[in-house]
Amino acid sequence: MKNFTILEAAALLLLFSALAPFGFGIIMDSYYFIGFVTETTLQSVLLAYSLGLVSSVVHAFATVGFTAIIYLPWVRKLERIKRKYGISDSSVSESAIAESGTTP
Repeated sequence: MKNFTILEAAALLLLFSALAPFGFGIIMDSYYFIGFVTETTLQSVLLAYSLGLVSSVVHAFATVGFTAIIYLPWVRKLERIKRKYGISDSSVSESAIAESGTTP
């Protein structure tokens, strides 16, 4: 597993935070279309998904903003917990391998 710098990790998290609301929007728009649209035409499909796009964009901006605000305090708390309990990425993977009885 690659160790990322704090900036690389933040960039990946913000990218995910920007893209995830669109996946959620597709699921919710599909639920709306299947459950409530009675006439299935290309126009009704495009209308249903385009109306949901506005809320997905707002959701993406809000998620990225919230994630950007809480990222550093969140990482500091997680690092403190890792130090307190002696948890590291390598010790977790080595103990998981030892418990499973397999060799890498």
